[in-house]
Amino acid sequence: MFDTDVLRARARFYEFFSYAFFYDEKGKGFANWQEQAKFFSQNELGCDFEPILKADFTSFKAEQNTVLFDLSYANVPLNASFYDEGRDNGKKRVEAIAVLKNSNLRRNIEKCSESEDFIGFLFLMMKEFLEGQIKGQENASQNAKDTFEYLINPCIDELCELLGSHEDSCIFKALSQIISWFVNLERAYYAINAPQKAQISVAKEAMNMRPHSSKMPTAKSKLNWDEFTSL
Repeated sequence: MFDTDVLRARARFYEFFSYAFFYDEKGKGFANWQEQAKFFSQNELGCDFEPILKADFTSFKAEQNTVLFDLSYANVPLNASFYDEGRDNGKKRVEAIAVLKNSNLRRNIEKCSESEDFIGFLFLMMKEFLEGQIKGQENASQNAKDTFEYLINPCIDELCELLGSHEDSCIFKALSQIISWFVNLERAYYAINAPQKAQISVAKEAMNMRPHSSKMPTAKSKLNWDEFTSL
């Protein structure tokens, strides 16, 4: 048996996290994101939502572009494979595809240019699997656990560290702290330990990340907010 309200709340958190990692051209997604932040902030969770609530779309878009989308290793990598191997399109992408194959979900290649181990996509996978549990979908519970245990858990601490330490991060620093708080709850829920911190980070070695400045003249292609609901 499972608690439907708990599953629904967890799914809503994963959807909330995913919003920030998708490009939003017109601001509709940002408005929805702030509405969710407002809802969570009223529930005395012990997290600081103020930087998100006080931001406007212009400031959010500028920070998102600087922290996430500028095509440079100085920016925060958003693929699980990068934290595992120091490169994109690695083993974690293969693992993500394997989980998807065990479900009725598929990435729409025409609409989603990012890979299956993109963190925003992984958050959405979790949302869909948790909602699938509520609906009684086959394999949804195991798929959710596998997505968290093998894809999100190994990289999320370092991702949050990089989001929080980026010199231009304010909104994303607050978000990283909320994600960290929630991930610890998820670890307790699944009885999964946090990964042991490596002495040498393959991601940081690959990034050569300090200082946080762009080394490339053009911006990375972005996944549009309007496309994010289509897995």
